[in-house]
Amino acid sequence: MKHRNTRHFTAALLVGFLAPVLWAQTVRLKVSAEQADIRRRPDIGSALVRQVPQGTILESKGKEVEPSSFRPYSFEVMGGGVYLAGGDPNRAARGTADYYQARLGIPYSGRVGSAHLGPSAGLSFDYWIRPRIGIGVAAEVVYGGDEGLVTFRSGEREAQLEIVPEIDSIPVRLHLVLSPYPDFVAKAGFEYHFARCRYLYRLSDADAQTEWQGDAKARGFGLFASLSWERPIFGPVSILIEASGRIARISGFKGTDVSKRPDGTSASEDGTLYFYTGKIDEGDAFPLMFVRERPPSEAGVYDAREARIDLTGISLRTGLKIRF
Repeated sequence: MKHRNTRHFTAALLVGFLAPVLWAQTVRLKVSAEQADIRRRPDIGSALVRQVPQGTILESKGKEVEPSSFRPYSFEVMGGGVYLAGGDPNRAARGTADYYQARLGIPYSGRVGSAHLGPSAGLSFDYWIRPRIGIGVAAEVVYGGDEGLVTFRSGEREAQLEIVPEIDSIPVRLHLVLSPYPDFVAKAGFEYHFARCRYLYRLSDADAQTEWQGDAKARGFGLFASLSWERPIFGPVSILIEASGRIARISGFKGTDVSKRPDGTSASEDGTLYFYTGKIDEGDAFPLMFVRERPPSEAGVYDAREARIDLTGISLRTGLKIRF
């Protein structure tokens, strides 16, 4: 009898010591909600592994408790490239090359510059009202520009025309944030652009050089939307890839044009950036763009209006996101 009691006591003691281990390894859980989300980490922002229906029996291998898994704030820093429509600066770049081809009577070869491709970078701060919806503010820098050089060559005569159109903007944005699916975030909102347009036309013919440089600024509104994919890399830090698009057409640019003549003298003119059609005699028409004090109205000029800079475009960027 004494040995039997001893065996019972020893068994009970072993069960007491092994119970925590057995519990940690073989806990069975029953889903009581209509549908439960199983995530990679105990964090509402973590990637969704699967969803299970009510009544499902699950086995737990461990338990981890976090004081607060919902992080309502996020900060993003991104960089990449952008393609911009450009608008009037690109049409004027091509038109200027065609204008001098007609004026010199010599076909050109080479490449005309355009304000299409360039870098883009941005910062975004978001406040998540709920796990899948929030609001945010952002600021970016977008740039499009390229240096082009065309050559007019006929016999011993050679002239070169350098054409450099540039556009850039700092859009400040207020947007809505949605996370319809795990690891994907969509944003849409309004932007206010601090835009700038520059141009350089430099004609080198024999020993003479003529040059026009313009720099003008304007402000205006636009629309923005993006979709990003993110993947946690450690703790609250994730890597993200974003594709975005915007619509923004801005006019009313004010600035200065500085011209240099072949004799070495120069002149400066403050005014508005105008886009117009120029003709040589009764020949073809060519789109041109310059800063002028008044709307161009001299002979051979038609359809003058304020230039429109088209910042509409798409961008692809990558960066880091921190939630806290």
